Amino acid sequence: MNTGRPLRRSAPRRPLRTLAQATAAVVLFAVGVVASPAGAAPAQDDVAPTSDPPVATAATAVPAPADTPPATNDPAQNDPAADPPSPYATASPTVVPGTEPSDTGPSGSGSGDAGPSSSQPLLLQQAVDKAKGEVSRLTSALTAAEQADVVAREAAAKRDGELAEEAKAEGERAKKARALAGEARTDSEKLAVRLKSADVDRVDANEGLLKTAGKLRTYSVAAFVSNSAPAGLDGISDDAELLSSRRRELLRSSGRAHVSRTKEAEMYVAAAEVQVDELANQRAGKVAEEQTQLEIESGHLGRVEALVEERAAAEQAELARRQSAAQERLTVRKDLERAGTVSERFVALALDQTTSINGEPLLAAEDLSRWFVADGRRANTTVPIEELARLFIEEGRSESIRGDIAFAQSILETGSFSYPSFGQVRGTDNNFAGIGACDSCSNGFGFPDARTGARAQMQLLKIYANPGLTSSQFANPKVRWDPEKLGVRGCCSTWKDLAGVWATNTSYFGQIQTVWNEIVTWVAKDYVAS
Repeated sequence: MNTGRPLRRSAPRRPLRTLAQATAAVVLFAVGVVASPAGAAPAQDDVAPTSDPPVATAATAVPAPADTPPATNDPAQNDPAADPPSPYATASPTVVPGTEPSDTGPSGSGSGDAGPSSSQPLLLQQAVDKAKGEVSRLTSALTAAEQADVVAREAAAKRDGELAEEAKAEGERAKKARALAGEARTDSEKLAVRLKSADVDRVDANEGLLKTAGKLRTYSVAAFVSNSAPAGLDGISDDAELLSSRRRELLRSSGRAHVSRTKEAEMYVAAAEVQVDELANQRAGKVAEEQTQLEIESGHLGRVEALVEERAAAEQAELARRQSAAQERLTVRKDLERAGTVSERFVALALDQTTSINGEPLLAAEDLSRWFVADGRRANTTVPIEELARLFIEEGRSESIRGDIAFAQSILETGSFSYPSFGQVRGTDNNFAGIGACDSCSNGFGFPDARTGARAQMQLLKIYANPGLTSSQFANPKVRWDPEKLGVRGCCSTWKDLAGVWATNTSYFGQIQTVWNEIVTWVAKDYVAS
């Protein structure tokens, strides 16, 4: 790739002397990793800023040396000093399917743009249809959940109103029972006063009865003994016969009077006792009534308390239901948003001549790493492929660069991260885009770790894509270059523009497009099958 100055043409190469050497050149060209040698990113002190984008040289394959056997895809066979396989390798490297360079592209138009495979449009449409179906299903589910929530809220409000009304009614009943108990207590107290008075009358009547009976007995005895009438009555002569008759009459008279007065007193006593009994019974009834009303009040108050507790429990249950329903709706909304994003993503996944280098990724790191592993590739890198894909997405997003397409670019530049021994960059260099490698260079740049290597690629792409970019506009500290000092600044706004600039190969974009289409096809197929 070239980063700042016109690429130098390669020195004239010796003609291939053997059929084996010719075959090796074709194989290397088919691999796609050396077919587009990258121009060096020169030191800043030897690059003069220029407003014109560099002129790329014609893309040429780097043939195998004349005196060496054809190169293979195994670094150990081509380079004795090659690094041992990475512990994160998943399988032996193979030629990237579908990345064979073509100067004319599948359509033969000469544009160098590789079109999608014949199955890709169908798969993408199936993925879009599935995503739209998921959107429709989730929309219906969300609508149903919202309607169910409205119904549940109305039912809860109705039940709460019923409980409130019932509690109010029970409270009124308790209040009424309390009032009746109060009335019974008042009547009982009045009856107690009357009962006390009646009891006094009864006692007085008994005492009067005893006094009357005593007086009558005294009068009778006195009349019999003295043969005389009580004071104030006319006396009778002392005739013996009359005296006897008189005594008998006095006895009968006193007896009748005794009986009469005694009955009268007894009736008075009996009436007093009846009144006392009646008042006592009435008072006992009022006491019992008061007790009954108090028990009724207690029952109503207990019911009110139970209703209050039931209402509180219902409110708590409704609150929990609302929280759960809200969480479920939030989950559905997130799924709906995700499904909508998936639909939009598959619609926008096409990589064409207008696709900008700037932008947010449409594929996730998991999409990239799963495609890589599923296709049996081997990553000879310092970190697992899953982490490397994540770094591409993170660093690309931080600089607003399409890190997912940059991943496809790196697949092309590194031979699916296998770093063949005949290349200018090793896996331990953490260089994923041939940065610093060129037709006349001996090696490319190295970076201390995988994140820095991914960041360098994103920052360099950002320089290519944005005229007027300055170092202060990087999201992270610059890795190597001051944009102001690079003549390629703003030369390439689209991925197609990189052909002949980032690499001398004019089919560079078509090769990136081929890798990208393969990734997209796999992702779409995986989504449809899920």
